[in-house]
Amino acid sequence: MTASVASRDHRVHIGSIAENEALGIYLRRNADFFKTEECPEQHTWLRTNLETFHKVFEPRVMRLENSVQESTMAHELEDE
Repeated sequence: MTASVASRDHRVHIGSIAENEALGIYLRRNADFFKTEECPEQHTWLRTNLETFHKVFEPRVMRLENSVQESTMAHELEDE
């Protein structure tokens, strides 16, 4: 599965390497790092999007971690 959403400023890609494997999500924007006058705006864009990724995915990751811990504890109790 692969999906792509584009706007004038950036492109979001969602896709898996192969079926039943890890899914990757990344945000891409064209930038010229040699234009140092654009660095503050690029840094702002990066920070804003990193904060958005954290806000969106942190609760999901925490639920996954809790699920794995609960599953591990259940298996340990079964093995006793």
